[in-house]
Amino acid sequence: MIDGVLTASECKQIIIIAESQGAFVHYTSPNSPEYAFRDHHRVKFRSPGIADVLWNGTDLKKAFETRIQRIGGRATGLNPNLKLYRYAGSESFGKHIDCSETVEGMGRTEYTVLFYLSSTKGGETAFYDDDGAVVARIVPEQGRVVLHRHGERYCLDHEALQVVDGVKYVLRTDVVFQ
Repeated sequence: MIDGVLTASECKQIIIIAESQGAFVHYTSPNSPEYAFRDHHRVKFRSPGIADVLWNGTDLKKAFETRIQRIGGRATGLNPNLKLYRYAGSESFGKHIDCSETVEGMGRTEYTVLFYLSSTKGGETAFYDDDGAVVARIVPEQGRVVLHRHGERYCLDHEALQVVDGVKYVLRTDVVFQ
């Protein structure tokens, strides 16, 4: 977790732009063995420019150069495939893991990046160990970033809990490694 990665103004601008486009789509899925329950709004888009600004214009790149080590590869940037989630009322995203993917010309994703664009009461991201016990509950705070390993071998089960008060906005992408 890294606090203050984005300023309040930057977070608000991203929300204003997304909301003004009217592009949020309600996304819901049944709870099944194959898929986690989802009930939230989202926008998916591709922007190498935004991914580059978020990587080079924040503390993320520095964190991977100085504090987060990986043997046999190096972080090269953020996946330009971005998702913006909006959670309000009883919306949530059930227990799941995030999978790795190959990003053409860049490498393979290995970390999920969650940029919290708003602060809310409730709406925490909860992480679970192999026995189902909660090992962390990350409170959504505007400007905060949460990083976690992903892929079938490394990802902890996690979920987005229901928001109690406010609207939770999260920009999600991945760190790509070569």
